[in-house]
Amino acid sequence: MENFLKNQGINQKIIEIISLVVMAESCFVMIGWIFKIDFLTRISSNGINMKFSTALMFFFSSVGLYLIFKMVRESYEFSAIILPGIALLLFLVMGVILLANFTNTETGLMASLTGTQTGIENLFVIRGDPVYGAGSGDPSILTILNFILFGCACLGALFDFVYKKKIFKIIGLFIVIISLISIIGYLFSLPILYFEINGLTPIAFNTALMFFLLGCGLIIISRTKTIYEV
Repeated sequence: MENFLKNQGINQKIIEIISLVVMAESCFVMIGWIFKIDFLTRISSNGINMKFSTALMFFFSSVGLYLIFKMVRESYEFSAIILPGIALLLFLVMGVILLANFTNTETGLMASLTGTQTGIENLFVIRGDPVYGAGSGDPSILTILNFILFGCACLGALFDFVYKKKIFKIIGLFIVIISLISIIGYLFSLPILYFEINGLTPIAFNTALMFFLLGCGLIIISRTKTIYEV
């Protein structure tokens, strides 16, 4: 029993650290966009910057990760109130941006229904400013998919079913693998691995790092027992 409590205490500390790191990075990036401090938005001066919309979603995801842990660990009532809102925000913002990426501005029903942008992806993006550069504006398709998957994890935490933790593990592994591939691409200068192909927006290095942490967090949660399990 003592070892069990110790292990779960370590898991909670790790989740808390991951949440704080992701939240801090998201705040730095948003500050960089708002006050046009370029080096806060990207790791390399010539690299791809994390988008403002991405940083905003990371802020809420960092809160979501901690609340998922609390929900799994002790059925924390506050989690049941906040997690649906975080999931809805991720689905709405990233879902609409995803639809907009497949919208033809000239023709098509989707264009008339959704337009081409949500507006949030271009907040604080001003052409000619120092912070404007490669990757400004729309987030990467990989970023969008990862956030949608994380939103699914937020919703999954609300329900009590047998395979809940396995779903966390699968989603976490997917996010970790995608992130690792992107990180390797940056380390070995292989643009195709971080999705810089056919004019598509690549995933930023700091974005890949933050997703790696979120994915690891979900995997840790999948191995976390409730306070009622011994």
